[in-house]
Amino acid sequence: MPFLAIIMALAAVLASCGSAGAGKSAQVDKVKWQVAAYAVVPSGSVGLEVADQEAYGDILPLRDSYTQEESAKVDELLAHNDSLLSARGYAYQWIDFGAREPLNLVFIESTPLLEQEVEVDSESVSPCYADCLQIAFRFDDRQQWENITTANIGKRIAIGVNGRILTAPCVNSPITQGACSVIVPAEDAPALLPGISLPDTE
Repeated sequence: MPFLAIIMALAAVLASCGSAGAGKSAQVDKVKWQVAAYAVVPSGSVGLEVADQEAYGDILPLRDSYTQEESAKVDELLAHNDSLLSARGYAYQWIDFGAREPLNLVFIESTPLLEQEVEVDSESVSPCYADCLQIAFRFDDRQQWENITTANIGKRIAIGVNGRILTAPCVNSPITQGACSVIVPAEDAPALLPGISLPDTE
């Protein structure tokens, strides 16, 4: 799936967070997640130090998506810039949608905009596209989440679960009632939802 199509799909997740979870698609015991929302730093504004422009010319300037093969080279370049990124208060992660390419690279401000423990259960899980699940939850501080999304309309916010960034869509409108959701490849669901029982996907 092209990166733009993924972003559009994920933007819909944030824009329509109020309608969380359409029906049971899986059985899961209640699980507590540590969820954090981060401001996304546009890749074009990160500004890396590159000693050998020729060696990295095929992956520069930085962009939002890369193939699996390219990602190793990007990781090498980013490793050389770890101290620089840390000094600027930035971190980065790859967002993986299962076996799909491309991988999506996201830079975030290291200090979260909002961080809370949330609870997820069977009612929160619904099928998404292909082999992914959409998992909904609510922040307790509904007003803070509404304030954050209002202040970031037209910008991207990354959502991390237990330290892993799962989505980084663009905010299209204020989100009320503390609602949000993430998209998780079915193959990764057991790690995030211990004991989950997924239905047959034939």
